[in-house]
Amino acid sequence: MRIAILGMGYTGMSVAQQLISKGYEVVGIARRMAPLVVFRERLGERFLPIQGDTRNQATLKDALEGASRVIHLAPPPRDRPVDDDAVQVGLCLGKNCERLVYGSTTGVYSPPVDPDEWVDEDSPVVPGGRLGQMRAVYERELLNVSPAPTHIVRIAGIYGPGRHLITRLEAGKLELFEGGSRVSRIHRDDLARILVAMTIDASPPTKLIACDEEPTPTLDVVRYAASLTNLKLPTVHPSASVRSTETPSLKEFRTSGKPCRSLYREQLIGELHYPTYREGMDAALREDGYLSTK
Repeated sequence: MRIAILGMGYTGMSVAQQLISKGYEVVGIARRMAPLVVFRERLGERFLPIQGDTRNQATLKDALEGASRVIHLAPPPRDRPVDDDAVQVGLCLGKNCERLVYGSTTGVYSPPVDPDEWVDEDSPVVPGGRLGQMRAVYERELLNVSPAPTHIVRIAGIYGPGRHLITRLEAGKLELFEGGSRVSRIHRDDLARILVAMTIDASPPTKLIACDEEPTPTLDVVRYAASLTNLKLPTVHPSASVRSTETPSLKEFRTSGKPCRSLYREQLIGELHYPTYREGMDAALREDGYLSTK
């Protein structure tokens, strides 16, 4: 079976590794060729790199032709209507496509009024910010136009090897604030397990939240990581403080955290390899050489 990954990048690499290990052929589609060459070197001949994106309908249609399943991980465009982009993807799906899995975001949910309340798959889709609104529109249009059954994975904050806050902490570019809401996260490799199962399982749920089991304020995660690496924390600002240089998207990310849980994940893949940020951060820092592997 051939499976295509649209938006081949950080998460797509882990997804492709897992699919290839199960015997699937993977087509990886990305805007730039340079990372695709690296992926090809790492993944071998069962990985087929194709340079392209949703802007080039002919290239995208050729890339998706023959794929029985498609995993769509590309972010929505910011320079043209997101609904047009979703329609483009739907039109490019091949006649043999049996399933589309779309990687969305938990940003389509608003933070609960009650801080002790959880967000799950049955929570209403009410985006609180612009980025969440874009994703909600994209989801809706894909469901309307896709000729194949479409399954939505709403993803919490992704972290893992090469993508954690320690590099910014080392460079002195990390701003921290007291308090803060509980934020859900997911280790890249657990996310990849979820995406693979949503793609190849016989009867996956139509929607699923990808998150770990312990939503935690960002400051607590950074303090934990700093304790492992003996790095000094920068000044911690009062929670009400917002720097004039903060972008709207960064402010939205900082203030819109929410505690998420999944009603269906355990049935789909069982236990997470990294159920909390502790296991995940330990593994990521170890893989990146910050901690001893002994």
